[in-house]
Order: sequence, then structure tokens, then C-alpha cells
Amino acid sequence: MVRVRLSDDRYAWLCDAAAEHKPPLSTDELLRQLVDQAIAEGKAAVLRRAEQFEIYRASGYAEHHPDYPGFPVPDES
Repeated sequence: MVRVRLSDDRYAWLCDAAAEHKPPLSTDELLRQLVDQAIAEGKAAVLRRAEQFEIYRASGYAEHHPDYPGFPVPDES
């Protein structure tokens, strides 16, 4: 079990959004959906980033990409 502390404004938004959902949801159900969506989007972003790094590696661009792990960052001074 996780407890979430929300400001009054955020709780009011959550209640309104849950009530407007079709079919209406409880605030707990809507919060659960929002957290699940955020986790799924985070995992998708990590996968996209890994695929992007593989494309950079295969193209020879990796050594020029400052975020690519294991490659030195070019000195721009």
C-alpha cells in the first residue's frame, strides 16, 4: 500500500477528472491509471533511447554523441 499526499488543488483536479471519466472512476482508480501510464511511458522512453543509441553505434555517430555511454566526449575547447 502506498499513501499519496496531494495539495488541495491537485486533489480537486483528481476528483473532477475521475468524475468526468467515462465510466466514472474513483480517485484511487484514476490515480492508479495515471501511475501505470507514467510507468509505461517511462519504459517506452528507455527503450526508444536504447534503440537510438544502437542506431548511433551502427552508423558510426556514437563517438560524436555526448550521451552515448562508453565513448569519450570530444573536447570542444
